[in-house]
This record gives sequence, C-alpha cells and structure tokens, in this order.
Amino acid sequence: MDLFRSPSWLAWLAGWAALAFAVVRFASNRRERLIRAFGLPETLSRLTPPETAFRRSWKTGLLLSGTGLLFVALAGPQWGVELVTTEAKGSHVLLAVDTSNSMRAEDVPPSSRMEKAKNQMRGIIDGLKGQRVGVIAFSGRAQLVCPLTTDVEAAKTMLDRVEVGMIPQQGTAIGDALELATKILGKYPGHKAVVVFSDGEDRRGDPVEAARDAVKAGVRLFVVGVGTPEGGPIPNRDASGALTGYLKDKAGETVVSRLAEQAMIRLAGAGEGAYYRATPQESETSAILKHLSELDRSRIQGGSANQFKNRYRLPLFLAILLLVAELLVPERTKAEPPEKDRRKRPAVLGGKPAALAALAFLLSGCGAPAAFDLWGGNRSYAKGEYEAAAKRYAEAGKAAPHDARPGFNSGAADYKRGELEAAADAFTKVAEAPQTPKRVAPSSWYNLGNTKFRQEDYGAAAEAYRRCLLLDPQDEDCRFNLVLALRAKKQPPPKQDQKDQKQDKKDDKGQQPPPPQPKPRPKAGEMSQEDAERILQAIQEKEKATMRQQQAQQKAVKPPPQEEDW
Repeated sequence: MDLFRSPSWLAWLAGWAALAFAVVRFASNRRERLIRAFGLPETLSRLTPPETAFRRSWKTGLLLSGTGLLFVALAGPQWGVELVTTEAKGSHVLLAVDTSNSMRAEDVPPSSRMEKAKNQMRGIIDGLKGQRVGVIAFSGRAQLVCPLTTDVEAAKTMLDRVEVGMIPQQGTAIGDALELATKILGKYPGHKAVVVFSDGEDRRGDPVEAARDAVKAGVRLFVVGVGTPEGGPIPNRDASGALTGYLKDKAGETVVSRLAEQAMIRLAGAGEGAYYRATPQESETSAILKHLSELDRSRIQGGSANQFKNRYRLPLFLAILLLVAELLVPERTKAEPPEKDRRKRPAVLGGKPAALAALAFLLSGCGAPAAFDLWGGNRSYAKGEYEAAAKRYAEAGKAAPHDARPGFNSGAADYKRGELEAAADAFTKVAEAPQTPKRVAPSSWYNLGNTKFRQEDYGAAAEAYRRCLLLDPQDEDCRFNLVLALRAKKQPPPKQDQKDQKQDKKDDKGQQPPPPQPKPRPKAGEMSQEDAERILQAIQEKEKATMRQQQAQQKAVKPPPQEEDW
C-alpha cells in the first residue's frame, strides 16, 4: 500500500475504533441507569442546562477523532517524492593464500595445510558480511582470484576453486602477492588490510620491503602461519586420492617442509600488523576479525533514490489540535447574569470559523496539487504508461515551477516513449537551472548525454557526460559512457538507408553491430538490464586486458631457474 508507510497501524485503528464505540455505548447506558436511580429523567433534566448533552457529545467526538488521527500519523501517510542520497561504508580486505606444493603437507589436522587455510578463510569471509573482500592466490607469482566484492557467497565460491598447483609457476612469492594487493587497495581511501595464509618458505627473496610499501599505502598486514616448525613430508597422490609417495629433491631425498615462523613474524612486524599460527580451534580467526573491525571504514557504495515523503505531521498536528480543543470545551456554560447586569463584550473569532480558518491556512502551504501529480506520475511511469506520466509531471511542474523533480521525471518519461527532443529540452532545463539541487544536477547531465547519444549527436553527448563528471567525479557509469561517446565521435558507426533495412534484417551477416546505447538510470533499488550488460562487458574487457598483459610479461621475462619447486 503506497499511501501509507506502515499500514499495519490502520488495522490497530480499526480495532481501537470498535473498542471505543463499545466503551462509549457502555458509559452512556450506565449514565442513564444512574440518573434513573436518583429520580425521574424529566425532573432531573430541569436541574441541568439543555446544552450539556450536546457539549458532552462534542467532547467525546473530539477525543475520539484526535486519538484516531494519532493512529493515522503512526501509519505514516505519504505522497509526493523526494530524491535522497544513500551511502554505505565498509572496510576493504584481501585474503592471500599460498598455493605452492608445500601447502600439500599434512602436518596440521584434520588434513592438508591448504584445506586448513581455506577453512579459516571461509570463517573470515563470513565475519566480513557487508564489507568488501577479495581473494589472491600466489606461488611463484600472484594472481587475483576474486575481485573486491560485498557478495560473501560469491567470494566463498571463488575460494572453493583455489587449489595447490593452480598457478603453473611454483615457489612462494609472498612479495609479489603483497605488491598486487597494494596496487588493488591503494586506490581506496582509509585503512585497508591483507591477510596472508602461508607456511613462509619464500623462495623468491625477502618480502619485507613489499610489506613496508604496503604500510605507506595505508595497508596493514596480518600473517597466519599454516604448518608446524617440525614440518612434514609433501605427499603425492593420484587422481583417486591414493598416496603414491612423497616429493623428493634432486638428490633423491624426501622433502620435509617446515613452517618458517621467524620470517613470518618479521614480515608481520614490517606490515604493522600481527602474526598468528593456525590452531585446531581456529581461535585466531576471531582475533583477526577483531583487528579488521577496528579499521577505518570508507565509502564502498552509494547512489540516489526517489522515495515518498512522509506526511505524518499533518494528521499529528490535527490530532493535537482536537485533543486540546476537547480540554478547552466545557461540559456546561457558566450561569448567565441577570439581564440588567449584562455588559456588552467585544466580538472575537472563535469556534467553528476559527478551526476552518486554521485548517485552510495549513492546507494552503502544503503544495498538495504538485505532490499528488508527482505521485500519480510515478505510478503511471512504473506501469509503463509514459504518456500519462508525462502529462502528470507537466501538471506538477506548473503547480511547482521551482521544483526540479517534475522536469527531471518528465524528461525520463519522454525518453522512454521516444520523444528525444522533448527529453533533451527537459534535462537541459533541469541541469542548467540555478535552483536545481546539487544531487540532481549530475543525473540530469547524465541522462542528457544518453539522450544525445541516441540522437547520434556524440559531441553533445560527450560534453554532457563531461559536465556530469565535473559535478560527480566518482560516477563510474558516466566515465564509461564518456569513453563510448568519444569513441563514436572519433569513428561514427555506419548508417543504414531505410530502403535497405528490410534486406539487412534478412541477412546481416558481416555487418558491424551498432554501438552500445546507454540508458537513463533506473529508479531506486533497481538496475536495468542494459546497465547490467554494460558493467559485465566492462569487466570482461578489463579481464581480457589483464590476461594479455600477463601473457606479454610471461613471454618477455623468463622465470629465474630455481632448484626447489615447493
């Protein structure tokens, strides 16, 4: 029910009304019985003024009406919309796990070091709900497995795919993992953290310098040692999991992997964090989560949303007015003086005319027509009736000419029904108006850019996106659309003649697809299919670029020869 924020209070109002009616009837019947006990009603009526019963009814009506309006105020009547900004804050944490062959050692219960590390990482991810968490795997080099995300289930799913040997280049390059984590976390404000799970047998050099660089970037380092100082052999197993032997070095001796605890303690100290050894009770997980909860939280996501205005003040004010009036209305009037002693009194405005005047004064300043037209336009927009929505927004704009919302919503409705010229005019007026709120202006420039893009005016679209970024530099969607507009302006897509459209529909093989068309932003709490596809395409392109860069680095730089591959 859109007219009330908490409609359950209306059910309480119905129950209270039934109870109040029963109580009033009971009190009236009891009063009549008591009067009959004193004498005949005809005789007793001469002792009380005739207006007493009328005034008593008025007082009862005022009391019941005022109390009923209190329930209406609690229900939260709402009409009209307002643009509000939402923001969420959280910390940024990357979990780095060692995937070298030494993590197959089974010197920690209940199974291998890798399974122990993954179990503890799952516990930390569950404890970081609402925060951004990512996963890095490293052995001879580091690789991002799961980007920073607030979806803990997705992070755990990606963690399940981590296994020993997933990175072909063997070794334990903790420094590379710290450099990758610092590069990812460095662009976020506030304090961040990296939690490393490893046995510490680093065959690539001393990672202390990488830890110090991380501290300079605001990244704290927590290290969890997985293994025992006594160590254990590294088992070799076949596809069925059966033991086939143990890993041996070039001399034919069985390799014993030990926990390099002193090196890891020194690494945690350089990273201004803490070191923990993995225990069967996994008590270190709660200690790490406590440290992570003390990190400064920064903005991780935000946006704007339209929501209905809560108009509880009007019924609340009327309720207080009626309850005060009930207290001021006497049950009987004072006895009038004799005719010869009466004095003329000055006339005053009171009673029913005063109440009507106060009510008219209240309603004159509440802007009800514009609010109702906005509300009706939003309902029509939600149903896909864009032409009806545009008419309601136009009426709202006439009633409230200084309000930016009718013009903004009218542009969105015109865009939806294909009236691009009208949409561009509406968004331009809202964006350039001096009274437009700062939180609405960037969205107006953004939607103006989308409209110009569809009109194939790529230069104007790029300029609109640029103005949007000047007002909101953190808008990644606007930045992405600016790149599309500049690309289309530099190399416009080929246009097709109308005569050839039917033939193109029959056989479009080999034709260049049209450029992606940006859309206006969805309403509160929603993401359009076009936005989702665009974001997914950007992520895929970024992943492809990263893979190409990694492949080029692998071809250009050959890994140094090493004797140990665990």
